[in-house]
Amino acid sequence: MKKHAAVGFTLMELLIALALTAIVATGALAALNTFADADRQVSQRVEETVGVSRALQMVRRDISDAIALDLTATEWGITRRDGTGVAYAVAVGGTELHRFQDTTPAAALSSARAAALAVVTAPSYSPRGQLKDSDYRVQAVLQGVKSITGTAVVRSGSTLGINVVVTTTTGQTTQCLAVSVQLLETYSKTTATSGGAGAGASSSSSGLSGLLNGITGGLTK
Repeated sequence: MKKHAAVGFTLMELLIALALTAIVATGALAALNTFADADRQVSQRVEETVGVSRALQMVRRDISDAIALDLTATEWGITRRDGTGVAYAVAVGGTELHRFQDTTPAAALSSARAAALAVVTAPSYSPRGQLKDSDYRVQAVLQGVKSITGTAVVRSGSTLGINVVVTTTTGQTTQCLAVSVQLLETYSKTTATSGGAGAGASSSSSGLSGLLNGITGGLTK
C-alpha cells in the first residue's frame, strides 16, 4: 500500500507568509495615504480657486453697476442705479467675505458692519478638505481663505472702485480691480472738462489707460 505525503505548512512557513503579507499591506497603506493626501490637496486647491473666482466675479458685477461707493477696509457699500444697496463685509478676521443687499444702501451697509464686527469662528472642513460645516452662513460668498483685503481706488478725490486681493490657504493670490462704469465715465468727463478740450482730454485718456490696464482677475503666485 502506498503512503501519501502529509499536506500542510510548518509554523516557520506560516510566520514567513504573515511577515510578507504585513510588509506588502504596510506598503499598500502608505501608498494609499499618499494618494489620499494628494487628492485632498488638489480638491482643496481647485475648490478655493473656483470659490475665489466666483466671489470676485460677483464683486465686479456689483461694483460695475454702482452709482456711488462707500468703501472702507472691512465694509464695501454700493448704491445701485435703482436706489437699492449692496454691501460686502470682510469678516472672521479677514478670512470670509459676506454679501448683503437691501432696499436702501444704508440698511445693507449696516448689516455688513455688524457682520464685520461679529466674533465668530471660521468654518471647519471634512478630511477631504472641501465640505464646510453646518455653520456655513448664507450671506458668505467666500470662506476659508487666508486673507482678504480691499483698497479703494481713488482718482482726484473720486472713488471709482476697489482693488481686492485674496490669498488662499494653499498660497494662491488673486488680485481683482473692480471699477464702476458710471463713476469712471463721470471721472473721465470731469477730468477732460477741467483740463480743457485738448490737453485735458489727453491727460484723462492717459490716466484712464493706466487705470484700465490694472483691471485684472489674473492669478499670481
